[in-house]
Amino acid sequence: MAFYLKKLTPKQREQFAQKQIENPLSPALGVLHPIECITDTESDVVFVAIGTHRDYPDEELFFLHWRAWEMILPLRKENRLPNTRIWSLNTSWENPIQSMPDEIRPQIMADLKEILAVYRVDGTRNPDNLSVEIFYDF
Repeated sequence: MAFYLKKLTPKQREQFAQKQIENPLSPALGVLHPIECITDTESDVVFVAIGTHRDYPDEELFFLHWRAWEMILPLRKENRLPNTRIWSLNTSWENPIQSMPDEIRPQIMADLKEILAVYRVDGTRNPDNLSVEIFYDF
């Protein structure tokens, strides 16, 4: 698999909006309207950053479409030492990966590590983002 950062076309953004996925950060924000995603079109996986809740600044929410499954995925982010980011599934939100069938959970976790290797800190092509070493606590 090859995950990459991709800017969504207006048509793809419209198709995504038709899913009517409510923004979990606030009802006032309406449905999700992503501009960019991390994807591997061959395996039907799409990862979209949603944002951070003000009460949980060390946690970030994402939308993950993994084949036939769709979920709001919370991840804890921790910076240690200069240029290091640790991603963890231990958050104050319920983690939907725990309820996935045992036979597919290892593949989701492996894909998630590859996705976060592309996303790194903020999902941009900024050189500062690319210089950060990524670790996983899962």
